[in-house]
Amino acid sequence: MQMDFRGAIFDLDGTIIDSISLWEKVALDWARKNHVTIDEEFFDAAKYGKLSDLRDQMLKAFPSLDLKKAEREVKMKLITQYMFFLKLKEGAREYLEKLKSEGISIALATSSPKMVCDFVIKQKRLSRYFDKVLLTDSFSRGKEFPDIFLKAAESIGVNPSDCIVFEDNYKAIAGVHAAGMRFCAIYDAHSRYNKFLKENADVFIYSFRELL
Repeated sequence: MQMDFRGAIFDLDGTIIDSISLWEKVALDWARKNHVTIDEEFFDAAKYGKLSDLRDQMLKAFPSLDLKKAEREVKMKLITQYMFFLKLKEGAREYLEKLKSEGISIALATSSPKMVCDFVIKQKRLSRYFDKVLLTDSFSRGKEFPDIFLKAAESIGVNPSDCIVFEDNYKAIAGVHAAGMRFCAIYDAHSRYNKFLKENADVFIYSFRELL
């Protein structure tokens, strides 16, 4: 599959790394420990929202929660899961290598907490691929808005119309298109939004190997 672009913006969880099932496990373990019931809105906040969205859902489920303590606990549990079970999505490293060899500028735009993002980049030796790393928690609005994508394009010196975004987050389609960029959706076996992504993304792939 041939695509023409000068800048690439990648999500991390569910896109470069196969992590959505690990997020689900951590969320379920937290809920059981605290004797609370969590719904799809909670899972969506954990998997696709900003960290502040997850905080809001945790407080909604457990109003008397010590939020700082709970947040630390969730981050550490997630890192433990990542340490033992995390894998890259099929073909992800090879595709990043291909883009680098072609001189494509690459930014990472992620909703992961900084501590988790830093751990993954170091553990999986990904730092050399990214010219810039941006976190949604540095922005007042999430990926359903264009802010982080426009800043990512600016940070790598590429016009938005010459950028493509690789994502598994169904909410991000609106933000990417509002930024004037193309959206390449990545299939995730643990997502219930694959059909929506396939119908609304500019490109839909099951594996990065399709792009090699």
